[in-house]
Amino acid sequence: MVPILVTLVAGLSTVLGAVLASRVKNKNIGAFSLAFATGLMLMISLGEMLPESFEGIGIVYTLLFMVLGAFLSLALDLIFPHHHDDEDEPGHYIHECECSHSHAISKGMVLALVLHNIVEGVATGVATQSNLHLGMSMAFGIAIHNVPIGATLAVSVMSAGSSMGQAVLKAVLVGLAQPLGALLGVLFLHGSQAGFALSACMAIVAGILVFISFDELWPAARRSGSRNLTIIALLLGICFIPLSEMLLPF
Repeated sequence: MVPILVTLVAGLSTVLGAVLASRVKNKNIGAFSLAFATGLMLMISLGEMLPESFEGIGIVYTLLFMVLGAFLSLALDLIFPHHHDDEDEPGHYIHECECSHSHAISKGMVLALVLHNIVEGVATGVATQSNLHLGMSMAFGIAIHNVPIGATLAVSVMSAGSSMGQAVLKAVLVGLAQPLGALLGVLFLHGSQAGFALSACMAIVAGILVFISFDELWPAARRSGSRNLTIIALLLGICFIPLSEMLLPF
C-alpha cells in the first residue's frame, strides 16, 4: 500500500502543474511549452532512461529495445493516421493550433508520458517496497519533475483549443499512470526479472519518447512560434532535469 501512496503523490504533482498553467492561452507560450516538453522528453529518454538501461541489459539489447519503441510509435501512426490541413502525408499527432482536429495535439505527448510514468512508477514502487527512504527520495524528485511536465502538457492541450477541464483531465490520466506502474511492479516484478523487465521497458519508452519528440512535438513548436524562442525553450527543457536533480536535498 505504501508504494502506491508514495507514487500517487508524485504522479498527481502533474495535475498541480496543469492547474497552474491552465489559464495560459498565449500562442507564443504554447510554442514555448511544446519546445520545452521536447527538451524534457529528450533528456528523460537519452539522459536518464537509456543510461539506466545500458547498466541493466547492456548496449546491444538497449538499442534493440529502443528501436522497437520507435517502430511501435511509427506503427501507431500508420494504423491511426492523421492529416495536417496543409499536408497529404499521414502521421503526426501534433497539428498547428488552427488545425480543425484540435484534440490531436496532445495524443502523442499523453501516450509518451503515460508510458514513461508507468515505467517510472514500477521503478519507484519496487524501490519503495525494499527501501522506504530510497523510494520516497525518488518520489520527491519525480514530483519536482512532474510539475513543469504537467504545465507544458496543459498549455499544449489548451493551445490546440481544448478546455481547461480537458487539460487537467489529461494531466490526471498521466499522473495516475505512476501508481498504476507501482502496483504492477509490486505484484509482478521480483528479483532478477525486475531488473531485466525494467531495463527493457526503459529502452522501449525511450525510443517512443525520441520518436514523438522529433516527429510531433518539435515540428509543432517550430510551426507555432519563432525560431529563437523555440530553441531557447528546447535548451531550457534539456537543462531542467539535471539542474533540478542537482538542487534536490537528497
